[in-house]
Amino acid sequence: MEDEIQRILRVSDQMCTMHSVLRDIYSKRALMLDLIIFSGAFLITATIFIDPLISDMLKIGGVHSQIWFGCLSIIITICSVVQLIVDWKGLRDAHGKAQKFYSEISLKCRHLMSSENPNLQQDKQCLLDKYNNGVNYQISIPNSYFISLKKKHKIKVFISKCLDNHPGVSIILLRFRLWWHDNVTSKPVIKIDKK
Repeated sequence: MEDEIQRILRVSDQMCTMHSVLRDIYSKRALMLDLIIFSGAFLITATIFIDPLISDMLKIGGVHSQIWFGCLSIIITICSVVQLIVDWKGLRDAHGKAQKFYSEISLKCRHLMSSENPNLQQDKQCLLDKYNNGVNYQISIPNSYFISLKKKHKIKVFISKCLDNHPGVSIILLRFRLWWHDNVTSKPVIKIDKK
């Protein structure tokens, strides 16, 4: 039971990092698309108030401004359709929900591991049940992102441990030192423990 809780804690911490990174990625994409749509729609709306004489002076490269505004409206329409298809806001919310789930599991694991109460067997079983039942309802990590997200998590854990002993260390230099050690000074053959 103790080994299983430690495994769940390790997996939950990793999944927390992965889902929070994906949540942030999709949040930035959704915000960028919203800003493009909003600013484009604002410009197209503002063209209504432009005097025809001024509109004639807004030629760019010899092309009339109406053509440019027409192209802009097509781009805004395409962006709106893309927004509906990719649903980055929905993905952001789903990964945020998964991150909260794994964060709660991780917190409960730490609490159970640090508690000295010998009658925690029922609490441990409840944790296992919640974890096993909840994992099936969380959004999965895309395979194309998994390795790079695992790398980010491992680097985050390494830097966090270094900061515990050396809080003034430069994170950029620490990242470079880690990269140098793992890519230049370590042996070229990587041994994987079979456990």
